[in-house]
Amino acid sequence: MHPHTLAEALLYGRGVERPFLCPEHGDSRPSASVNVVKKVWFCYTCHAHGDLTGEARLAEPDYTVMRLWLDKKIAEGQIYPEAWLDRFDAGEVHPYWVQRVGTAAAREFRLGSDPDEEAVTYPLRDPRGQVLGVVRRALGGAGPKYRYPTGVDVGRLLFQYTPAYRDAVVLVEGALDAIALWNVGVEAFAIYGSRLSEYQVHLIDKIDPTYVYTCYDLDKAGWTAHCETERAFKHRMVTRISWPKGWGGDIAELSEDRRRHVVDDLVSTGLACVE
Repeated sequence: MHPHTLAEALLYGRGVERPFLCPEHGDSRPSASVNVVKKVWFCYTCHAHGDLTGEARLAEPDYTVMRLWLDKKIAEGQIYPEAWLDRFDAGEVHPYWVQRVGTAAAREFRLGSDPDEEAVTYPLRDPRGQVLGVVRRALGGAGPKYRYPTGVDVGRLLFQYTPAYRDAVVLVEGALDAIALWNVGVEAFAIYGSRLSEYQVHLIDKIDPTYVYTCYDLDKAGWTAHCETERAFKHRMVTRISWPKGWGGDIAELSEDRRRHVVDDLVSTGLACVE
């Protein structure tokens, strides 16, 4: 549960940017954030802002502890050169990717495999496109199906994100869903799960689209994610893309012909299309 007030965010929140309910408008979902290092707060919905005064001033965290935390997080983070991905995708495309998305998409997104583990990989990038590591998808055995790089918060990332303006944004849950749409001419951002974070909302607001399309899974989590997306983008036109349940539970499960049928209106109107 998110803290309701600025003081609660300072006392009980985590990290440098801590969300809370904006005190300046009827906020039912945290749209304001306080930066505990800069000692200022800002609302991404109504643009109210301020510094720490009164009760909030008394609730300030221990900045020595905060600095140690920051130093630790910075040490954990790492940016890899693009050539680092050669160790995973050099040579022939792994059969898993050929079957799932095809050779062209595998080359475009630098999909590879880990030579030291029984896993296939795809790059994890920050909003500027820099490589933060690779996500490993296990091909067999026990344990989690997906393993993310240590110290990376995927709630601050969007798969295939670029900040360039576009009139429409399409959101999906997983990277494979985004790649499946790319294969039929539609660009999409993956939110790495079924929860749209405040930081991801901020990244999309930078693009300032008129339309937001959700193409989440056809299950309860996908519907909840769509409703949360509607609340997050009340000032935009939010539409859910769906299809008959018998076709598949997520967009990546659909045949290419059915995927094209599902997104035909997007492509025909020129919205969210691959150049």
